[in-house]
Amino acid sequence: MRTSDIVISAALGELIFLSLVPVQLSLRFFEKLHLDKIPVPLFFWWFAVILPALTVLGYWILFLLSRRFPVMIQVARYGLIGVFNTILNLAIINILILWSGIASGYVADVFAVISFVIVVTNSFFWNKYWTFAGGQAQKTTAEYIQFFAVSISGAIVNLVIFHTIVNIIGPRGGIDPKAWANIALAIGIPVSFIWNFFGYRLFVFRSDGTGVQQKQ
Repeated sequence: MRTSDIVISAALGELIFLSLVPVQLSLRFFEKLHLDKIPVPLFFWWFAVILPALTVLGYWILFLLSRRFPVMIQVARYGLIGVFNTILNLAIINILILWSGIASGYVADVFAVISFVIVVTNSFFWNKYWTFAGGQAQKTTAEYIQFFAVSISGAIVNLVIFHTIVNIIGPRGGIDPKAWANIALAIGIPVSFIWNFFGYRLFVFRSDGTGVQQKQ
């Protein structure tokens, strides 16, 4: 495993930790898990250390599997970036909810769209230069358009799911509207993961399964 992979996977773990902060401020899940009795500095220090360690460990395990199944190296990178993008998505939406005090209605749909554009742009560069090892600067614009097209096709499905759960079904069982909005986001994660991975791999960054881009 390359040193750069260790550094990148650890950095992603740290970014995941930082993105969890606004989610905690909005949902207060530490308190709901009865973790608020732990001193905050100690708790955050623990998370700041343990999350990068876990991301490196997870990447290393999938790296070992890639010796037998080469595509696993892409799955490892894409999965790690996907976790970061998922938490970043939650962070952006919860920041907007905290700022506005709005967690439902068409404004919440707008929040989802804003977050989507930011997360897709972030995801594009991570996946181009790490997951699928594109690295061809002259093709960045064309690839971004293709990347965005694949992403938006999956996002349309997710937005329909989000709108249906948040605005048509609505919170059930006394669940807080902010928590319900996050549940709606979580339901769409598996759909996005599968759809986008194969879309990027087959139509945007065509590769041989080991992260080496094929000539088009």
